[in-house]
Amino acid sequence: MPTHKVDYSAKYADGTSSLETQLSDSNTAGAELNITESIADGVTDVRVLTGLIDVSQVKSIYVEAPGVLTLELNHASTPTQTITTEKNNPTIWSTGFTGRANPLIADFTDIYVTNASGGALVLEVRILYDPTV
Repeated sequence: MPTHKVDYSAKYADGTSSLETQLSDSNTAGAELNITESIADGVTDVRVLTGLIDVSQVKSIYVEAPGVLTLELNHASTPTQTITTEKNNPTIWSTGFTGRANPLIADFTDIYVTNASGGALVLEVRILYDPTV
């Protein structure tokens, strides 16, 4: 069975105050969605996934690209959710991250990606989930 071990640490300091966050969690589940896809510059609404993800069964999420990509879930022109990647700022979540909501808000069957960054970018998606429901 696939396992995700997530260790996340962030520090912020502006000279007058500082904030440090450290989160750690490990999950095992029956299935894992893995996408590693080079997204060419200038493409609009290219489909990179077709298949059902039940958000209530998601245990861990990792989404990253080395620049700005727009991900539209379920439908390209009227998505149920839009996720925008940022350079050096992955979307990370795990069920053990107390007080942090799952960034996925609805079940989805499709992911469409748009790249207007000026160059090709590699999209990395890892979603650990329980497929038995």
